[in-house]
Amino acid sequence: MYVSLALAREHINVISDAEVSDALLQMYVDSAEQQAAAYLNRPLNEVLDPIAPPDVTDPAGYAAAVRHAILLKVADAMDVRGTQIVGTSGMALPTFENILYPYRVGLGV
Repeated sequence: MYVSLALAREHINVISDAEVSDALLQMYVDSAEQQAAAYLNRPLNEVLDPIAPPDVTDPAGYAAAVRHAILLKVADAMDVRGTQIVGTSGMALPTFENILYPYRVGLGV
């Protein structure tokens, strides 16, 4: 786990367990982490240490940016819990990709 449930709850402003269960939120975090790894074309452990809370002293800046993208994906999953209509995609997707793009590998020429 690279983003803790506590950090995800803080990011999406969830105060009580009644608003969203730990199991549901963990599924969103796991999914966002998997999507980030897929987009980066590499495992997250190549850019993040499995820590919670995040290491804000990371000199390379990778950890903060990648965790930020993951949190945006989690927030998007919370906002759009059902089927999306074509042409009305969530706002987090372009930002998610924009944040992660500099850390991608294997893009080719």
